[in-house]
Amino acid sequence: MIVGARPPEAGTLFTLLLGEGLKYSPELAGVNVLPLSKWIASAENVARPGDPPQLATANATIVGALFSEADAEMLAGHSAARALADALQFPVVICDEESSETHLSREAFRLMADHAAGLTLEAAQERAALALLRKQHMEMQSAYVQVEEFAYHSLAPKFTRTQEFRNHDESVELKAGEQGILQRLPFSTHSMAALDVYLKAEASDDGRLTLTLKRGVGPDFAEPVAVSLKGVTPGWIRFPFVRVLKGAPGDAFAAISYQGAGSVTLALSHPSPVEDYCVQVNGEQRPFPLALRGFRGLPGAPLPPMQMPRMAPPPDGSTRMVMALDLWPIRMLPRLHRRAKFFGYREYVSADYWDAENAFMVHPSTERPVVGILRNVSVSALTRVSAVIHLANAKADPVAFALGVAPAGKVRRLGQAMRHLNPWTVLAAGEFGTTEQRFSNPLGGKVDLLLATSSEGREANTKAWALFRDFSFTNGPTAG
Repeated sequence: MIVGARPPEAGTLFTLLLGEGLKYSPELAGVNVLPLSKWIASAENVARPGDPPQLATANATIVGALFSEADAEMLAGHSAARALADALQFPVVICDEESSETHLSREAFRLMADHAAGLTLEAAQERAALALLRKQHMEMQSAYVQVEEFAYHSLAPKFTRTQEFRNHDESVELKAGEQGILQRLPFSTHSMAALDVYLKAEASDDGRLTLTLKRGVGPDFAEPVAVSLKGVTPGWIRFPFVRVLKGAPGDAFAAISYQGAGSVTLALSHPSPVEDYCVQVNGEQRPFPLALRGFRGLPGAPLPPMQMPRMAPPPDGSTRMVMALDLWPIRMLPRLHRRAKFFGYREYVSADYWDAENAFMVHPSTERPVVGILRNVSVSALTRVSAVIHLANAKADPVAFALGVAPAGKVRRLGQAMRHLNPWTVLAAGEFGTTEQRFSNPLGGKVDLLLATSSEGREANTKAWALFRDFSFTNGPTAG
């Protein structure tokens, strides 16, 4: 007999099973103390007719059970009840039949404390799992959008410029040991591949700029990227990342500091009425943003080494990518001489840079090849150059592409360019391809890059979008 057992109270949150072999019952407010035999009797057999009994109970949070040895033996001998207890996995404490009410209450409180701790842990685990699921879902959704957009607009291994603050008259001077520059970026860091800033004047050869992408709150987006200023002339300089950044889109701040002798001067952009995008120099805000350009690519994709064409890379045998944007401007070679420039092409021809595609468009002719020239590209022991080519108009006739390299300033007319071109590669409408040229005798110094196209159709087409996209240069090692 259980002394002091009470009927269940309204609003009880937990159920404690109590064996009939115990002399006393714990006094616990808000806890439904349920005798073992009553719990078994309240269970419903949910097995199909002819199957062994299978018990189930209404939803109840059982924090544990206080049994005597006799109660435990009785439960073990009831196969259906034992199976239900095993399924619910509540803890069982074996007590002496003469255990006092205080001792039983203490054991009951310990069961409740363990249950509460388990609930807290489960809740934390569920919150962590939900946060991880939400993060993965957002990354998947964001990556899907980026992949879709990248594939739709590009369909080629190229990088797209996101936004640019153009360089203007104002500038900022940085010295070693100073706090440096803090600039809020006008675009999301998701799929970010590189960041350019504009060097206003030459710096010391031992100078170095370091970029850190910082969050408003929390850890940095990526490891700091350092760029040496040795031999760098004024113009855009690039901070490339090892991989295209991925993850949920987020706002970021570019923190740039200088290390080395003397100082470095970076260009600022036009005055901005939006204070959030004004640069902070050593903690003081200026009314101008920093002149910068951002580039994005396929999230998580590894980035090849990049080369700025006005600086000769080391002849280390590495292949470095050059964006079309960095080779700009392009000029079209005249057919004959300067006074007869473009004379004789009876149809539309051009050689332009397409900013939206980050590519050069050399529109072909059905009469004879059209050649665009990119002058004064710096190389050191150049052994190979290649470009991704693309006939972007789905209604264009087939177009032949060719690539060539000549010593700087030696090619002035179309006829001279033809001797420097590699064999032609023909693409059908919408196709991609590559064209490359190799050199048994490495080239050094300044060279001119020749981009040639020729229409394979018989009728003139004013929309034969013949594009030269990203370029790759391999320099060295020098033979011998």
